[in-house]
Amino acid sequence: MLAKRLDVEERVIKKYKTEIVSLMLKMSATEGATNEKKKIAGVKTKKKVGTKKPKGVIKKKGPRPLTEIERRLIQMPTEWTERFGEVVWAKQMGYPPWPALIQDPHDVAPQIQKQALNKVNKQYLIVFYNTNPSEYFGFASKDNITDWETGIERGLHLNVAAFKTKKYVKSFPKAVEDAKKEFELDKAERGLFLFPDGIRPKRDQRPSPDDNEAVEEDDDAMDDEHASMAEKEEDDDDDAMDDEEDDDAM
Repeated sequence: MLAKRLDVEERVIKKYKTEIVSLMLKMSATEGATNEKKKIAGVKTKKKVGTKKPKGVIKKKGPRPLTEIERRLIQMPTEWTERFGEVVWAKQMGYPPWPALIQDPHDVAPQIQKQALNKVNKQYLIVFYNTNPSEYFGFASKDNITDWETGIERGLHLNVAAFKTKKYVKSFPKAVEDAKKEFELDKAERGLFLFPDGIRPKRDQRPSPDDNEAVEEDDDAMDDEHASMAEKEEDDDDDAMDDEEDDDAM
């Protein structure tokens, strides 16, 4: 009896399995035929609509913003900056004229830059030849600056006896010789003794007046790109919804 009962149950299970497989095959065939009809009719097949991950935008690295000192440096008037690099005679209070160079504030330390910017259109930043590093820099107004050749004509290079301090009496002839050599050079090659290994910082590495505008343009471009992407994603979502409606209609 038990064996007969098990045999009956096994036949029932086998029958149901056959019916299930047959039903699955029919459903698959029906779905394939429907999709094929849609394809022939030019109707989009149903898309699975899921949560879209936001598309990241890589921000373009633009020039860094200008510092306040850099902004003021590039705004110096041309009639002032055109004398940078000139070899001259500069007079300080209580001393006779000394060989000097009108120095571009771009090339000096920030604390000296700030002083120089506060004196624009009043006093030039001056570098004195053959002096101690602590005495390199000073300031002189236009009235206390004499062109190099004009000073030579006036005999300023022979004025060593006018100095009362011995160290200046000793240093003055060498300062004149150094200034003469520098005078023969191009402006870009003057004053290199101020820099390590005699190498001046490259001017093309400094910021330009348009740097901030470039940064703003990059930001605007990014905003436009974000807006464009948002519109595209909305269009994609609308298409997906239309596809669902078409499928429901079918």
